[in-house]
Amino acid sequence: MSYEIQPIRGQDRKAISAIVREYWGDEKIIVHQETFNTAELPGLKAVENGEILGFLHYQIRDDCSIIITIASLRKKQGIGRALLE
Repeated sequence: MSYEIQPIRGQDRKAISAIVREYWGDEKIIVHQETFNTAELPGLKAVENGEILGFLHYQIRDDCSIIITIASLRKKQGIGRALLE
């Protein structure tokens, strides 16, 4: 594993939003009948040499993490699992 897991920062949001729109059709995601704007959510990214390999958006509620999105742009490399850990 040569990638790193880091928080999503302001400069990442444009690139990640484009991927979210490609995968889900919109930056607004409906989970359990509630709409979330992924551009406003905290998240994590997997990065290798400046390239985003995957990401996860979440929300914390009542001491629980709700995962809103998770995406791995390179399959079979453990990126999704690393984002969850």
